Amino acid sequence: GSLSAISLGEAVDAALALVQTRLALTGTTVERAGDAGAIMVMGGKVRLQQVIVNILVNALDAMEGVDERRLQIRVEENDEDTVTLHIRDSGLGIDDALLDEIFSPFVTTKNVGEGPGLGLGRRRIQHSSATRKRRSMKPHVLLVDDEADIRKALSQSLDLADIAVDTAASAEEALQFIAPEWSGVMVADVRMPGMDGMELLQRALKVDPDMPVILLTGHGDVAMAVEAMQNGAFNFLLKPCPTLQLVELVRKAFDRRRLVMENRLLRARINRYTAQRVIGNSEA
Repeated sequence: GSLSAISLGEAVDAALALVQTRLALTGTTVERAGDAGAIMVMGGKVRLQQVIVNILVNALDAMEGVDERRLQIRVEENDEDTVTLHIRDSGLGIDDALLDEIFSPFVTTKNVGEGPGLGLGRRRIQHSSATRKRRSMKPHVLLVDDEADIRKALSQSLDLADIAVDTAASAEEALQFIAPEWSGVMVADVRMPGMDGMELLQRALKVDPDMPVILLTGHGDVAMAVEAMQNGAFNFLLKPCPTLQLVELVRKAFDRRRLVMENRLLRARINRYTAQRVIGNSEA
């Protein structure tokens, strides 16, 4: 994606707003130092916010079981070309044995499904010919967003949580995946060119009223997303999406989807068995 000038202070404010509920529930205090609002950086706005949110979520996770939960956020201008954003938590820290590895790719102290941690990866060995077979055994998502950067970032986050992902750049493309026998979860942006997420929701639920659809929305579209939930959406998330929340919500939606599909299969078997009994007992 193209780079643009971004206010570092606004990016921090937006990230804090997205974790505000968790800050309040856990009694975490936030201390800020440095004039981040006066600092402009070049980059992608959504990606920068996602990075900050992921760090904040990791910091909150690191303070589990700590009595005094405190986050310190400080901005340091190094020279005319670079700036450092320091985020420090009052957690117990990382075991000395892991210090040499924590920034290595595919290293994390978290369990699967608890977020990517610092390494943003985990080791996997998967033969390409087994892809289709494995998709039937684990959660899978149809991710619909017209912005390629967002599709890529969210796909990577879901993949790290061992969730298979198909992507669509438009609602029209997404409709090609949808069928009553499709057993996945749809995650769709509300605002897209052409058919938007609200219409896609309606079209999807006409095909299958039990299909779980999670909507991604900006701050200004929350009322629209709430209305969508009243009309059958599974839930919604504010963009940029914290990885942990997205993964947890997808897993909950998939659990419900799996139950629906299992119940349908069971009903179909019962109906077949009943039909066979009727035919078998009918008089010639």
